[in-house]
Amino acid sequence: MVDSPTAVENTRVAEAEGADGVFLINHSMTAQRLWPIYEEVRDNYPDFWIGVNCLDLSPIKVFREAPIGIDGVWVDNAGTAVAMATFEPLEDITLARVHRGLFNETLYFGGVGMKHQPEIPDDLLGLVAHLSSGWVDIVTTSGPATGVSAPIKKIEKMKMGIGLLPLALCSGVSAENVEEYLPYVNAFLVASSISVHDQSGVDMLVPDKVRALAEKIHR
Repeated sequence: MVDSPTAVENTRVAEAEGADGVFLINHSMTAQRLWPIYEEVRDNYPDFWIGVNCLDLSPIKVFREAPIGIDGVWVDNAGTAVAMATFEPLEDITLARVHRGLFNETLYFGGVGMKHQPEIPDDLLGLVAHLSSGWVDIVTTSGPATGVSAPIKKIEKMKMGIGLLPLALCSGVSAENVEEYLPYVNAFLVASSISVHDQSGVDMLVPDKVRALAEKIHR
């Protein structure tokens, strides 16, 4: 996100073209600047699903600072995978959610095997996903880099590990390849394939691309 008008306009397009919700991400700002933007988007779209991804905060800090009633929190590293450490015990994150009243109504998308994290060995993907599902609401993973799709075998193994529990996928998802992931993935967090840089270099959602992807997912 760059500013409130950009966030509001992108949310308008997402809702109008059939997306189920949006995540606001603070690529170029602090979380403290993101919160007022979130509030303005919420004021404009009180009934739409809106979450945040605060790249500059650890999971426990997000839950300590996030606005009450927020629909979702996405963190790139939930700290649950093998050979990964967090600054706080996982129990403290859960307690922070409970204390703030963000446990039942706020979905926690926890990054596991995400880009920019140490790679999880193939034979441990299912186990790590299974263990992680006990600490987050939605295990969330990605391909190896922004805009790069995840190997289908990785997604299959992670889904086998969590069974009927939900799995989310970001990076490299498009209307052209989403169908191969549909048997395994419950939520798609998409930006690159459905947006374009405008003349000022700001990422704006493209209505036709949003609609095409949403229709394939919903079918």
